[in-house]
Amino acid sequence: MLTEASPWPSIIHKAHYDGDLSKIVNRVRTEHINVKPNIGVMQGGGKTSVRNQKTPPHTWQETADLMEWFKPIIAELWNKYEYTEATLSILKSWTNIQLNKAYVEEHDHGGCHFAVSMYLDKPEGSGNIQFRNMNLPLQNNTPKVWKQAGINDYFTEVEAVTGDALIFPGWLSHRVPPNPTDKERIVLSFNVHGITSGAPTLIGTVKEDV
Repeated sequence: MLTEASPWPSIIHKAHYDGDLSKIVNRVRTEHINVKPNIGVMQGGGKTSVRNQKTPPHTWQETADLMEWFKPIIAELWNKYEYTEATLSILKSWTNIQLNKAYVEEHDHGGCHFAVSMYLDKPEGSGNIQFRNMNLPLQNNTPKVWKQAGINDYFTEVEAVTGDALIFPGWLSHRVPPNPTDKERIVLSFNVHGITSGAPTLIGTVKEDV
């Protein structure tokens, strides 16, 4: 009877939102009409609103209920890691749309404390996010069974469905493989920072608490 005995929390967490996402999805599609494809790590014709921080999606009226749902989740995770008391704030958010082999190159979210990838619309078979396997160097010279995107590959896949939010440290490198379908995979992403009086400050203004 084997049970987990690790004293450390997982670095990747998942939460599921059961609310209505249709109004958010409609606005995302509208916002992306004039967005150019292949910006930054978005490739294969995919689109991202990452350069538009005048009206970031976490400030939309359409996402108000979603942001309220998220507040206790990130607070619980912050406490789980035993981080110091802080004001939890979103400093940047954006949306992505990929279809017809569009994909996201490997990247990380830099200095944010938590990164969030929220699936607003994820058609079946449209591909899952893959994280760089941080355990692999610790298992050097072990008789591993290999399968693509499995636990012994260089990147490991985490399955998700519409309404799932994946929460992970900003430093954790990840990528998203090509969407083989002709249906849009739509994601809301945002960066969470814990602002403390003794911590280094970021250039910019904190607009809104989580």
